[in-house]
Amino acid sequence: MDSKEYWKQNAAMPKGRLKGDQWLPRHIENIPPNANVLELGCGEGYDTQYLLSKGCKVISTDLSQDHLDKTKETILRMPKVIGETIDSQLMLLDLTSETDWKKFADSCYDVVVASLCLHYFTPQQTRQIIKEIKRVLKPNGKLFARINSTNDLEHGANDGTPIENENNFRLTKDGTKRFFNKHDIQKFFGQFGGIDTAVERTELYGRKQTKKVLWEISATSDKLID
Repeated sequence: MDSKEYWKQNAAMPKGRLKGDQWLPRHIENIPPNANVLELGCGEGYDTQYLLSKGCKVISTDLSQDHLDKTKETILRMPKVIGETIDSQLMLLDLTSETDWKKFADSCYDVVVASLCLHYFTPQQTRQIIKEIKRVLKPNGKLFARINSTNDLEHGANDGTPIENENNFRLTKDGTKRFFNKHDIQKFFGQFGGIDTAVERTELYGRKQTKKVLWEISATSDKLID
């Protein structure tokens, strides 16, 4: 099963949430007021909800229509404040599709948010996705992302079969998954321009509250698109 099929089949299943998930509040001081935000892999819309609550204008994207529908439900449950408007759009996006990325103009967004959606791809696809993120960001725009760590043993690190002679890119029962160490972060995100922070964190994930080891990255685009 490839990753696209895996996410389409599993989108309708009840999902957990990283317990006490406060990752975006750690970065809010670097998100401009009324920022234009492109969110990749919005899932059930929890990050969408937080960003909207802070006054951001958000385009939330996902490969799954079921996820977009759940994000819409999450937005509709937000408390309504008299005099305030919620600026939100929902769009299907295949991160590997050149055609889908053409929906987004150059230098349009202050921030791109990508939580646990950038670690399913071949080296070529990963580099191209990061290149597209750079393209759509304004000069000095920010990327905030979370990706699998090579220490994420309870979620597939070291499971399955290595692909293309890459030990950290593996075919697991859930499809292809990439797991990052410090070297991999520099190899793939170094082209972005500037990695501001890369912190390895352990969170509790899903309804079973298993340990999830991930990298939390912030980076600034220098607009040097190769």
